[in-house]
Amino acid sequence: MPHKTFWIYFTAFIAILIITAGIYGQGVPNGRFIFDDHANLSDLSILNEDNKDSETTAQNRWSKFILEGFSGPSGRPISLFSFALQAEHWPDNPAAFKTVNIILHLFNGLLLFILLWQLTGFVQYTEKWRLGIALFTAAIWLLHPLHVSTVLYVVQRMTQLSTLFILLALIGYLIGRQLLLQQRIKSAFIWMSLSLTLGGLLAVLSKENGILLILYVLVLEFTLLAHLIRGKLWHVWASFFLYLPLMILVVYFASKFPVYLEMYDARPFSLQERLLTQPRVLLDYLSKLLLLQPTQFGLFQDDFILSKTLLNPISTLPAIMLWLGLFLTALLTRKRWPIIAFALLWFLAGHVLESSFLPLLMYFEHRNYLPSVGILLGLVYIAVQLARYLSPRPIVKIAYVFMLIWCLTVPLLSYQESRLWGMPLAQAKIWADTRPYSRLALLHAAAAFAAEGDFKTMQHYHQQLARHFPDEVSPILTILATVCRSESVVLPEKDHLFALLIRGQVDAQTPAAVDFFTKNALIGHCPRLSFDDIEQIILVLLKNPHIEPYAVDLYSIYADFLGRTQRPLDAVNAADEALKRFHSIPLQFNKVHWLLRAQHYQQAQHYLLEIRQQWNYWQWRSYQQEWQELNDMIVDMIDRENH
Repeated sequence: MPHKTFWIYFTAFIAILIITAGIYGQGVPNGRFIFDDHANLSDLSILNEDNKDSETTAQNRWSKFILEGFSGPSGRPISLFSFALQAEHWPDNPAAFKTVNIILHLFNGLLLFILLWQLTGFVQYTEKWRLGIALFTAAIWLLHPLHVSTVLYVVQRMTQLSTLFILLALIGYLIGRQLLLQQRIKSAFIWMSLSLTLGGLLAVLSKENGILLILYVLVLEFTLLAHLIRGKLWHVWASFFLYLPLMILVVYFASKFPVYLEMYDARPFSLQERLLTQPRVLLDYLSKLLLLQPTQFGLFQDDFILSKTLLNPISTLPAIMLWLGLFLTALLTRKRWPIIAFALLWFLAGHVLESSFLPLLMYFEHRNYLPSVGILLGLVYIAVQLARYLSPRPIVKIAYVFMLIWCLTVPLLSYQESRLWGMPLAQAKIWADTRPYSRLALLHAAAAFAAEGDFKTMQHYHQQLARHFPDEVSPILTILATVCRSESVVLPEKDHLFALLIRGQVDAQTPAAVDFFTKNALIGHCPRLSFDDIEQIILVLLKNPHIEPYAVDLYSIYADFLGRTQRPLDAVNAADEALKRFHSIPLQFNKVHWLLRAQHYQQAQHYLLEIRQQWNYWQWRSYQQEWQELNDMIVDMIDRENH
């Protein structure tokens, strides 16, 4: 390829990165932390106090934050470490976090460009066409409005980091495959092994769907690399690095299946409804990728209509049949049209976890961050085929006009979406007004206006919540939480409140609302809610047959409430209920303190020794100093009591 051509493509890609940064930069000023940001990042405030403590204490705090994540089974320590590096900006400077997310997005775009350039080399394109396909696909991916909510929603850095390590792993794997073709056997297997092992591990420790790296590699081997000679050594290697991990993964999910079934009790849908609905969700993702529906982008999509049966709604069965047809088409045509097969199988592989049996919320745009690559590559491939073989025909020229309009629409919509993220009140209002049956959108709007002191607008959205979701607990508890903020908020009528608390549907917002007004009441910021009212609310909620998935949170809140209202033994009993369900080390320490406050010194010492045996090596390293100080204090108390 001529030197001049390379620099043209290189300059074009740099220009795309600059345009992307400029577009996403619109969402940085005035942006806020929202939704799961607070739940995942609130402990960053503890790290801000490091300068007041010894180096050992500071290190322990970092270890606790990084190693005790709860967002997923892996704890996501890589992602939490990246957030910890920015602890000084929490909670007043979300712009700093969003800026890092944008930089990660740009870097992922660069890695995607390299990966696509590698892949097109395996299907015998010339260097110019390879660079063109890689450039246009990466450009559309970087600028697509579907990814705005991934990049500017701070906590979804977890998705970005997982994608980063998957892309690095795939680039390394393809280097190994190229070396294998050159008969450089040892170097090839070192590259492939290290890439999948290290890249896969880092991806999983960023977010659990990093395990899909295995499926992405299998999709590559089944489509774009299917024509390559593998040899016996590759098959032996694949048995250990691809097929065995895949089998372990299947066994793991099979063993966890009863747990997942129980978790559906906390969802407003059943396993059957989720499985029936997801084909329609995937079609909606696809329509956003290709049709660019300007009014449909956004963070909250929980109003998506559920599929109750194959024909309710009527689009359920056609959606299932369509995806089955596309899947079979990909399998049957993978040798004739490998890129089209790759596009479909890559997209489906990327949704295997989050769009299947796991009891996750039904719909989130960020689930398309990496899977969308397949569809976009397929789209660019079709355009390239038109350019190479059909360009003289008039109908193709018309097609190119539409494609040009489509390509110009992509950055314009991204600009519009990004700008909205920089206007949090306008964004909250638009989301709530365009999705009046989205409970999360209404809750978000109410909270956003309450934060600005606009309690009249807040009550408007609370009324919508109560009207649209009369059988749910969270809306009425959210009203109680805002009682602490404004005297103009009307307290719910008690009989109605308790009738709803004992039978209504609960969700993750239920304990969050209780925690908010309980803590505010304890510091005197909620005078219209007495301690007796709060305790009665919690006790009634604990009788709700739907509360079990959130019982650990509610019992923990109750234990803290009892401990801070001078009822240490009652706090110990509530803590025991929480600890039956989840071993929280801070709660274990609190239980020891409550036992000491009740002057049960021997019991406190015995329990402290007991929890030490439950900890793993990393937990002991993180909490050793606190444990030792507490143990010394107990020994001193026992000595003083004996003398």
